[in-house]
Amino acid sequence: MTGVAAITLGTAMCSVSTLLGLAVIWRFPTPFGYILNIVPYVLFLSTFTILVIGPRVLQRSPVLREQINSQLLIIVSQGGVVGCFTIFSAVFNLLSGTQQTIFILVMPLIKFVTKQNIANVAESYHEYVGPVVVFSVDLFNVFYASICMQASKSIMTTVIIMAADSFHLMLALQAIFHQTRNTATLPKPKSQSFIQELLSLMEKDVEVHPCGRRARLLAPFPLPLSDESRQVVMRFTRTGTFTNDTVINRRRSTKRNPGTNNSTNTATQNNQTAPSSAMVPLGPLASNTQDNNDTTKATSRDIIVDGLHTLFHSEYILLAEYIEFIIPMLYAPYLVALFHLPIAAYYPSTASMTLHKLKHTVTSFLIYGTIEFAAFVALVVVLKRKFGFSPLYQLAFVLETHMFAVQGHLFVWTITILHLTLAHYGL
Repeated sequence: MTGVAAITLGTAMCSVSTLLGLAVIWRFPTPFGYILNIVPYVLFLSTFTILVIGPRVLQRSPVLREQINSQLLIIVSQGGVVGCFTIFSAVFNLLSGTQQTIFILVMPLIKFVTKQNIANVAESYHEYVGPVVVFSVDLFNVFYASICMQASKSIMTTVIIMAADSFHLMLALQAIFHQTRNTATLPKPKSQSFIQELLSLMEKDVEVHPCGRRARLLAPFPLPLSDESRQVVMRFTRTGTFTNDTVINRRRSTKRNPGTNNSTNTATQNNQTAPSSAMVPLGPLASNTQDNNDTTKATSRDIIVDGLHTLFHSEYILLAEYIEFIIPMLYAPYLVALFHLPIAAYYPSTASMTLHKLKHTVTSFLIYGTIEFAAFVALVVVLKRKFGFSPLYQLAFVLETHMFAVQGHLFVWTITILHLTLAHYGL
């Protein structure tokens, strides 16, 4: 804990000192000062992390070096997200109504590029890649969509923003339905749900030779799983069919059976592991000499992997849609509170805002949030009919088991985004 405090205080003090130095040497407010401070911030964070851990410890542990490098890459990439959306917002505010309507088409492109970049550098997070992307890129996109709607001079800009969100949702749903084409042999939800049949297939297939497909199976950190869920994961990881022996991190559930002995706990820790890649290898391809029975089993394994991929994408879409209707609902009361504070004069969005404009803006946000909520409900209904169980369980599982990580992301990024337009940052 002392080391964490040293890294936090050291990085914060040096970063603020850098901003003060820029203001003294150059001018205040420093143009794009927050953006210019991203690189020094990462350097200070890296330096203090190395000093606290110890250079000798890092030299002796290649695994630790790899983990730290991975985390720093993620931080740098998230800093790039801040820079991209901030520059976009600055340019957007300088344009006329027609120009804003055209320029808003750049936002989906920024979202796509930054999302792919975060997903690539966050490979070591395994199945947590989805929440990392959602609570960074998607969170920024929704906030800046709201900010652009507030600053837009044409109603067409708002229409395009909503149309772009709907288009992305349709593409995501199409990907899910396309990915489940190999699961047509699964029984309909009337007899068994999608996930129940998937578990049944995994039980039957767990002892056969693995195929060459890959799927995310394990989390990068302990999760409070139920005893039944933990036993299922243990059973699959023991076989080696759905996990990999070449690992760099070891993680296990935080819940144990009351009667579990030490040897069982050790087995759990040694087997429930997180692989070094974002996707869990399922082994080499089956040889051409296998009989028809093995071919049938290989087909069932393809169904299993497609099913796991589908559930992963379903979880990601649910998180993204959840953010898209929650943020406008939260931003509206924030704007009302900010309007009545003295500091409102230092925010471009509220500096010259009248009470009439405030009411109109808040109404627009509430309408936007209501539309997104309707889209979320429609998504839940569609996925429920597809899978045979309520996808709200997936959303609840992520929000509950990843509670501290999710709250951390929301707190840090929300504070960062809402203060970025402050005049003192020169943006």
